[in-house]
Amino acid sequence: MKSRITLIFLFASMAVAQVSPPSTQSRVAGRFVAYNYGLWALPAYTMPTGTGSETFTLSSSTVRMQDGRVIMPFATNAPLLVGTETVTVTAVGAGCLINSTAIGGCSITATFTLPHTVADPISSGTYGLQEALNDASASGGGTVTVDSAWAGLGGTSGMVSAATIPSSTGIEDVRTGGGSSSGAQVNLGATQTGAIGASGTATFPGTVAAGTTTPTTIGSSGVLLNGVPALQSQTSLNNYYSGGAGNLTGTGSQNTANGVLLP
Repeated sequence: MKSRITLIFLFASMAVAQVSPPSTQSRVAGRFVAYNYGLWALPAYTMPTGTGSETFTLSSSTVRMQDGRVIMPFATNAPLLVGTETVTVTAVGAGCLINSTAIGGCSITATFTLPHTVADPISSGTYGLQEALNDASASGGGTVTVDSAWAGLGGTSGMVSAATIPSSTGIEDVRTGGGSSSGAQVNLGATQTGAIGASGTATFPGTVAAGTTTPTTIGSSGVLLNGVPALQSQTSLNNYYSGGAGNLTGTGSQNTANGVLLP
């Protein structure tokens, strides 16, 4: 009996060991992984014990992520977790610089409802989501991915909805497989852009280049540009066409087509 119990334990251990940990890469091929921006924590250098608007300082203003990349994570659009309280940052001091070695040189002003001490660690209030978006923006643009590992840290749909999405960035939500996008840009020619929602049937407002006609929506299923269907979707049958190709009167399902949208 002892041998059987040992054998079962070994098989169980092998099954657990086959689960790989998340990648440590914070930036891969234009995608910024929120999870890897949510693992940092810094100690406070000074911390007032009062509530309301208070200013504290940090032992460092630099965070080194697991892949060796360095960021300065503090911004007024990035909530912080101080101990167990999520606080809104209202000011970031001029001494908060990347690679700064001045101990206590980085000051943060935030609004508190609870008293705190220097024993309370400082970390991301969005588990890396807003820091990843800000880094993507500073790096020239990119997509921030939130996945099941990020959700495991504590990331929520409310954080995705409340995030500040800088221009040229977006959020790819793959927490439950598939994926939906927030803030992702779809280009119709040089200047016509719009945000795609999860359903893929959004309309596309935007600026139209001189000499072209105003885009016209096709109900809720697509957009006409210069009189040509630029984007069409029939989500119930998984039919998707772009660039003037295809039409929604075709038979069957799972149809896709790409064409060239002529001026």
